[in-house]
Amino acid sequence: MITDNMEQLDMTYDSNYYVVSARIEVYILIILPLPRPRRENTVMKKTSKIIVTIMLLFTMVLSTIAAPVTTEAASPKPAKVTISSVTRNINKAKITVKFKSVKKATGYQVAYKKSTSKKYTVKTTKKTSYTIKASNTATYNIKVRAYHKSNGKTYYGNWSAIKTVNKHTHNWKPVYKTVVDQEAYDEQVPTGEYQTKTEKRMYASAYAKNPETGMYTDYVCDIDITGMNAADAKAYVESMGYRIGNVWSDYVTVTDYDNPIYKTVHHDAVTHKELTGYKCSCGKTKSK
Repeated sequence: MITDNMEQLDMTYDSNYYVVSARIEVYILIILPLPRPRRENTVMKKTSKIIVTIMLLFTMVLSTIAAPVTTEAASPKPAKVTISSVTRNINKAKITVKFKSVKKATGYQVAYKKSTSKKYTVKTTKKTSYTIKASNTATYNIKVRAYHKSNGKTYYGNWSAIKTVNKHTHNWKPVYKTVVDQEAYDEQVPTGEYQTKTEKRMYASAYAKNPETGMYTDYVCDIDITGMNAADAKAYVESMGYRIGNVWSDYVTVTDYDNPIYKTVHHDAVTHKELTGYKCSCGKTKSK
């Protein structure tokens, strides 16, 4: 026979969680059979051992199940926030802070102030980044924390480490303008080569005197007689010791020395730089 008794039930409460504990007592009654005549003692002895073993195992299982149980509800307070980056936009005079999300966070509070001020300005956001208007000439301190709302109550996490954003210091860089001393131009330069042309040429075959016969029968060459009349051509050929033969015309391609070939050479403009003033990355300028 197995009986159980709920001996004690405790319930306590604090600001963060409930604790429920219970103790269960289990009573086990083992009924063994009475001894039988001697002829059955051996069988009964083995049977009794088996029953006792089973009951012991059953008792151990019930003891484990009946152990005191304690449950705790986790604290609703969110974890501490970590700021991942803080960036200043000089041109827009703004600072953007980014941070990592934490579990149980309903939202986040971003607190910031000038380093010369004692009081923080606190803003609320649901996102994991926030942008504030910030003077470029002031240093700012920024911190963030998460909050959790439950059953009409708000639980705040710890503030993050403070991030300091230093004021902007002008980084003046020189600004120059380009002054042109001579404009760019192209020049035509001779290459050393010439155009070609086609001309009509007059030729006459020249014959030398055959020493054996005394006749001008030995062909020597063709002589260019372009521009000469018949008398001049005859005299020209004979002045070389030959006798003029046949005369004919032909067209040939010759170099035209009156028409050289040119190439274009480009000359860049000649310039120099003049300082006009200075400019900062924030956009401000000053004269030289």
